[in-house]
Amino acid sequence: EESTRMCAEVATLHRQLQNAEEDRAKVVEERSAAEKERFRFEAELTLVQTAREEAVDTFASVQHAAAAADEQMKELKAKLRQEESRADSLAEDLKEKMQEQMEC
Repeated sequence: EESTRMCAEVATLHRQLQNAEEDRAKVVEERSAAEKERFRFEAELTLVQTAREEAVDTFASVQHAAAAADEQMKELKAKLRQEESRADSLAEDLKEKMQEQMEC
């Protein structure tokens, strides 16, 4: 009877050990999967951060180009006003000369 009881306890302990080893294997597998997922997430995060940095750089370049274009537009408008004023003066001079010619 003592021997049977001890055999039963040993069998129970053996099953518990097997269950514990199976549980440990599952935990190791889940941990490995979690680490792979973490590495994948970190890689995606790196890509997102790189894309963000590139977007910030592009935005800065666009802002710089827009500021340069605004400055160029101001210069062109000023030049156009000068040319319009010069054209008006030339037209006025031509008009005066034509009147002088007609008077003669």
